This record gives sequence, structure tokens and C-alpha cells, in this order.
Amino acid sequence: MLCRQHLHGARLGILSWAGGAGGRIGGQAGLLGLLAIVAADAARGEGFRNPPAGAFGLGRAGGRIAHVEDASAVAHNPANLTRLQGPEAQASLMLVHLVADYRSPAGATARTRDPWKILPCTFAAVPFAQGRWGLGFGVTVPFGLSILYPPDAAFRYTAPYHNDLKVINFNPTVFARLHDRLSVGAGVDVFYSRLSLRQIYPWLAFPGGGLGDPDGEMSLKGSGAGVGGNLGLTWEPVDGHRLAFTLRSPVEVNYEGDFHVSGLSAAGLAAGATPRSEMKTRIAFPTILGVGYGVELSKKLRFEVGFEWIQFSRFHSLALNPGNNAVLFTGLGASPVIPQNWRDTWTLGLAGDWKLGRDWTLLFGYQHYQSPVPDRTFSPSIPDANQNALTGGLAWRRGRHDLKVSYGAVLYDTRRLNNNLNPAFNGRWGMMVHLISAAYACRF
Repeated sequence: MLCRQHLHGARLGILSWAGGAGGRIGGQAGLLGLLAIVAADAARGEGFRNPPAGAFGLGRAGGRIAHVEDASAVAHNPANLTRLQGPEAQASLMLVHLVADYRSPAGATARTRDPWKILPCTFAAVPFAQGRWGLGFGVTVPFGLSILYPPDAAFRYTAPYHNDLKVINFNPTVFARLHDRLSVGAGVDVFYSRLSLRQIYPWLAFPGGGLGDPDGEMSLKGSGAGVGGNLGLTWEPVDGHRLAFTLRSPVEVNYEGDFHVSGLSAAGLAAGATPRSEMKTRIAFPTILGVGYGVELSKKLRFEVGFEWIQFSRFHSLALNPGNNAVLFTGLGASPVIPQNWRDTWTLGLAGDWKLGRDWTLLFGYQHYQSPVPDRTFSPSIPDANQNALTGGLAWRRGRHDLKVSYGAVLYDTRRLNNNLNPAFNGRWGMMVHLISAAYACRF
């Protein structure tokens, strides 16, 4: 256990958790959307962004917006929904295995627990007037995080041992073919999000506390909503070539909920702390711009180059407002406004597919991701680094039925910190992620 003089000036990590921090189709889509809300866990791409939705999106992670031709285009590029041959509903499930390891300069170690996460998503689309226009709907989990450490981890007093962020996106979409070679799609992004954090609190370090005061725990739970929009455009200048552009607007979510404190000491009560108070905070989710160029080299082989720009710099700070329990932070010399100073990032990738026969298609891709998290504001709650993702999959299609299965290995750069705002986070960080996705689609 750290002595009081070390704890008194510590910046409590709970403040820096994020970086520092048709009728039949309609009924099925509604049921599957409810399943997505109940089952959604949270995994990690770069920052708090999740991996691409759906098995096609994973299998072709490096280039997925010019050639996507199933209902998951709602998430990747709604303009390509004009390529559907009829109404389609799709359900997809992604399993994520995430492990992060830490070793301090003094040799202390920590390793995340509960490595398996679940990311479901569902899509439906109905074209009208021979595909000249139509409607679509998707339920995805575009952002989130879920990290669990042992409660006695090396940084137990300076970072949450459990943090969970879920963002569910309800995405109604409209699409149209403006010309034989030009299609557009647009949608509304309705975010519903839940946030929860748990961290050990050292009452012995609180002013007036005694050495006999046992540790307590701080926790918060909150939820909120936000609205944004998205746009997609696909242009086919000549046969076999496609140029696609996508835009997803920024979304701000304001969270409200409860802040709880256990094991309140006499000194804490005297200072005005209470077992419960109201909590408010806000997270700014980024603008995302995408460009994809796809070429059909033959009737069997296609390639696509993809590029994205992500405006993570909108997440420049995180402010918790725990009401009267703010005294728990100020009493230890901490501030409820924590700098994040995330950076704008980009991704670059290459992907393709190869038709193996009448029913089978091989998917493959590579994508490089930049981390938005600077060394100075890195946190165990988002153990992030630059990444290289290798992905592949198989697609089977016969009659009304479509099945895809994909796998991805995300290789993180080893991160060595020596100048973090919180010295307790300095050291060596290593991460590894495995992704498995399966999707079933039915056309009507």
C-alpha cells in the first residue's frame, strides 16, 4: 500500500478513465435490434472506437466502402444499398479477445481480466422502384470500451479497476440512385450510451484520515443520448472502377447518473461527502471521413484501397461533476477536469475479395490504425497504441441465403511511457486483440 505522502498528490484515475483518458423485415429488425442492446459489450479499435461492424467489414477491414454490397452498407456506405437485388435482413455477432499487460519500471505488473467481449449488430434494407431508391436501418456498437483489472492492481488508487462504455447507434437510412453511375445515401445516427466506472479509494490519504481507515470504493453509473448524421456517395466513372466517399458527423453525449461512495470515513463525512450524489459528464465522439477506391481486375478478383480521417481531437478533456462529492478529489489535490488532448488520426488499408466458385468468396484485408492517445495522457483504462490489423474471411451465398465468417488479428506496437502526467502509469504496455465475426443474411 502506498504511503499517505505518495497518495495525497495523486491524480485519481477515475477522472482519466478515457485517455488520461416491408413487414417481415421490420419485425425481424426490431427483434434483432433489441438483442443488440441486451447483448452489446464493448471492445476496442483505436481510442474508444470499435472494430468495423459485420463480417464483411472485418474480412475487408482495409477497404470496405466502395465494394460493400449487402445490408451492412448501412454502416459502411449507405450509397451502396442501391446494389441490393431485393429486401435483405442481416444479423452479425463479433467475438473479441483483448488482453493488455503492464510492467512498471520497478517490476510491478498488471494484466487485464475477462478478455472476451461481444459486439452484435443488425441491418435491414428495402429497395423500391427497381432499386432507384430505398430505406434501411441498422443497429451497431460503433464506440465503447470494457476493461477489468484485479482490484489490487499496481495502480489501484490512480485508475479504475473496472470501466465500461457502451454506445448503441440506431441508424435509419435512405438511399437513391441519382444516375446509372452515381448513388447516394444518408442517415441519422441516434446514440444511446451507458457509462460505468469503479475505483478503490484510499481513505487514509484523505485530510484528517487515520492509518486505520480501510479503503473504500468510488463508482459511477450514467447514461445519455446524442444525435448526428451520416452521408455516403459512390461514383463509377467507368466500368469496374468505383470511387466512394463517406462522412459521419460528430456526436456529443451528455451523461447523467449516480456517483456512489462506500466505506465513508469520519473525515470524509465531516468534509461533506455522502454515500450518493448526482453525476454529470460529457463525451465528444469524432467526425469520421472516409475515401475508398475499388477496382475490379476480373470477374473473380477485386481490390480496394481505403483511407479514413478521424477527428479525435474533439476529446480534449473529461469533466466529471459529482456534486458535493467533488470534495473526494479536491481533498487529494486532484481536479475533476482532466486533460485528454487526443490527436486527430488516420487509417490506411488495402483489401479485396476473390471469387473461388459459384457460391464461395475469399475476403482479405490489411489496415493500419494510428492511436489518438498521447504519452502524457495515456491511461490504463484505454491501453492504446498504433495498430496493424490483418483480416480474412469466407463468404457463402446461395439463393436467398448468405453466410460470412471472418477473423482478424490486431497487432499493437509496444508502448513505453516515461513522461505520463501520472507517474504511476509509466512503464511498458503491451496489447493483443483477436476478432471473430459471423453474419447471416436473408433476402426476401
